[in-house]
Amino acid sequence: MAVFLVITAIFSTKNPINTSRRGVVERAASAAAGQEIEVRQRFMVWQISLLMARDHPIIGQGVGTYKYHYLWYQGKFFENPANQRKLKLASQQVREAHNEYVQILTEMGMVGLVFLLWLLFAFFREWYRNLREKNNENHYFTRIGFAMGVLVILVHATVSFPLHIVPNGILLFLLMGLAISPGGKGNRRRQPGQEEGSTLAKYYKKEAQREKRPFPTKTIEGVVVFLTIGIVLLALRSVIISIPIAMAAVGGSALVVSLFLYPSVKAIWHSLICAACCGLFLLNLTPFIANIYFREGYEAAVAKKWDLAIKSYQKALEYDPRDGELNSYVGYAYIKKKDYESAANYLKASLETKYDPNLFNNLGNVYVEQGKFEEAEQAYKDALYTQVSRHFSWNNLGLIYQKTGRLDESLEAFKRALEASSTYGVAKKNLEVVEGLKKQYAYVGKRYGKDFLRYFFTADSYLQYKDKDKALDFSLQAKDILLKKDKDVDSQHPERDEIQRNLDAIFLVYAKVGSNLVNLGELREALPVYELSLKFEPDNINQLYQYIASLYMQLGEKEKANEVLNKAKQLP
Repeated sequence: MAVFLVITAIFSTKNPINTSRRGVVERAASAAAGQEIEVRQRFMVWQISLLMARDHPIIGQGVGTYKYHYLWYQGKFFENPANQRKLKLASQQVREAHNEYVQILTEMGMVGLVFLLWLLFAFFREWYRNLREKNNENHYFTRIGFAMGVLVILVHATVSFPLHIVPNGILLFLLMGLAISPGGKGNRRRQPGQEEGSTLAKYYKKEAQREKRPFPTKTIEGVVVFLTIGIVLLALRSVIISIPIAMAAVGGSALVVSLFLYPSVKAIWHSLICAACCGLFLLNLTPFIANIYFREGYEAAVAKKWDLAIKSYQKALEYDPRDGELNSYVGYAYIKKKDYESAANYLKASLETKYDPNLFNNLGNVYVEQGKFEEAEQAYKDALYTQVSRHFSWNNLGLIYQKTGRLDESLEAFKRALEASSTYGVAKKNLEVVEGLKKQYAYVGKRYGKDFLRYFFTADSYLQYKDKDKALDFSLQAKDILLKKDKDVDSQHPERDEIQRNLDAIFLVYAKVGSNLVNLGELREALPVYELSLKFEPDNINQLYQYIASLYMQLGEKEKANEVLNKAKQLP
């Protein structure tokens, strides 16, 4: 006690030994400031956890699934405008609810919570009965001490997760056992007529008195044991296919052995116990084996040996196919190999059991590489729903808007990315690019509309990712808008002066739409675009006539080509 008081005095006052130079008042103020935020965050986590429990009130979401579902419910929580003020408390990942009772409610529902409360009630009832026994007076304060230890852990479980730490869980049940254990030999209660000795000794004594069936010969016994071991090994080997198969094989072999050696009704119970033990063993064994292969794959991935990494990861998935994190690693390895179809499949499989914004962002990036802009946009929006890593998600979403010609939305997305992280240089550069595009295509958007810009940019993006069907579809829609808008353009057009001032921008979109159609092999669709652009009398009009003539020549229309060339010769 004296040592404790001395240490407390040293680190609670300002003195040469206390290097922090902070006294008890400063320490308390600093702790209170940090704890205020932490307490508010804990309350928010509990609110979100109760949303999870409300959706699955009876049997819960499933043991160990809290960390996989939390972010989705965090997004659902922030859908309520009243909760937006708590947005700064949003967490990147929450693995525990910081309240064991709330977490049991979310993972195991009312069934699990009621069972836990019944267990605690039964423990304290038995502890109180033992405490009141007169022949246990020597252990009165010892029992109180053990019970107080149990109570401390249970109270701590209301604000933290002590039972998720293995030593704490072992300590809890050890203290519970000691608190209700019988006293010394002299204090043990004995009913009238009860024999002395342990239960195990009485069992063997009783068995010795029973008439036993003659035991089989050593040869038969050896054969039975050998066959049993063989069946068990085959059952363990079949774990890759199904754990129930392994349980059935072990249980069946146990039943055969029990009936052969000691035929009785108890043989059925023996087989069921063996099957259950096998199931529990394999349920714990398979993740362990999967982790061994995962480590092999991870080491190969660090060395950038992607084929070897994928092979090890897939071997691990044979043992634990529902592991969301493991599926995500396979998806990432396929991204590095540029096998985007396989990457998308594994990332989607990962999201079935692991709701993670980083996975959504990676999946969106994969969709972009595949030219699936609509799917990528949805993936980035799903990432934003969690309210974490917002700068990455907003930046990615801004790029999608830029590729699909929605420049206003793109500009807003990059601004939102910088609001989430003012130091995010990538978003800042992208913002400058979009501002330049808006300036460059300001008149084009004004004259032809936002739909034209969307078709124009999207067609170019799909062509870049070699999706010719969609590129053609959007190019034709952009072409239709140009032809409809400019079919009446002439020297007397009321907007002729404004058109002349923005001739470079107009001719740029004509040239781009026409070249896209040519690259897609649609020469006849490109010709009206180039012919209409002649009305704007561009500086390179002579070269344009020659190009149009070459397109007619490629289509085999020589007369038409010559007619175009003659028009070019008549130019001043």
